[in-house]
Amino acid sequence: MSTITRVRRTLIVAFTAISVLALAACSSGGYGKDLSPQTSKFVFENFTDSQFFDPFETSKGDVGATMEALVQLTAVGYKKETLDKSISWLTENTDLLTSPGLVAQYIFTAHAVGFQDDPSVATQLEALKKVIGEDGSVPQINNFSYSWVVLGLLSANEEDLAALVSKKLFSFIEPDGGLKYAYGDVNSLPATDVTAFALMSFKATEKLGSPEDQVAMTLAINRTKGWLVAARDGGHFWLTEGDIDISGSAYAIMALSSVGENVDDSVKWLRAQVTGDGGIATPWSAPDSDLFSSNQCILALSNLNFIDVLNNSK
Repeated sequence: MSTITRVRRTLIVAFTAISVLALAACSSGGYGKDLSPQTSKFVFENFTDSQFFDPFETSKGDVGATMEALVQLTAVGYKKETLDKSISWLTENTDLLTSPGLVAQYIFTAHAVGFQDDPSVATQLEALKKVIGEDGSVPQINNFSYSWVVLGLLSANEEDLAALVSKKLFSFIEPDGGLKYAYGDVNSLPATDVTAFALMSFKATEKLGSPEDQVAMTLAINRTKGWLVAARDGGHFWLTEGDIDISGSAYAIMALSSVGENVDDSVKWLRAQVTGDGGIATPWSAPDSDLFSSNQCILALSNLNFIDVLNNSK
């Protein structure tokens, strides 16, 4: 981590007590109560020039992480006008949407944050619809991105197409109930974040399609939920290759809460991981907070999930 980044984070810690009231003022416009305002503040203040989120310090910004930050911050109360510079950056850089997954995430973000009427959103939606196969297959994406396609289509009220893609994602469930990033990859294991995101996609489409489709979605929900429950370590968190997986745990908390599972203990555990600067450290970043994982924890820390975002985006 660069010296500049360390200095910036030190300053954030120093000014946290002073600015917490100001944070509450700018976080009053969402549908969810911000139960970890220090974490959302940490993410918001780490935007570069208030335009993009750059968790990997490339100086160019990560479009996917920026969109997720906007969605998660909006859910806990950050108003559209507070995020306008970043929205402008996104709409002016749609050339960065280089895959159907990113295109779908852009559509979902637009509806969640409130710029769905920008002409670029309709253009991207038409482009996405054109690449979806008759069987619901989507080229050049992994299983995590399949979930973005489902949620992006749903946010744009393309329910029939979303159900078709969700049914295709159902076919990628591994025999044990989890999902890998790439279906059938013999060199990898099912991943917590992928399985959790898929569970939310299945939940979002459980009442769509034919009666047979709905039965399939019920089965998909039960299988992926069963995998997540069985994979939980110590009753609170999830591991990847022996290390605590912060992002995966956040996604699992969201997914299980979306299907009615009690995740109170896991949420308490996650809140206990918040560090002095408001972010969350990971095994590979400790003792420093990890920008990427902190970003992905905002919803889970406030007992929210992507189904809540979807329901408040229409």
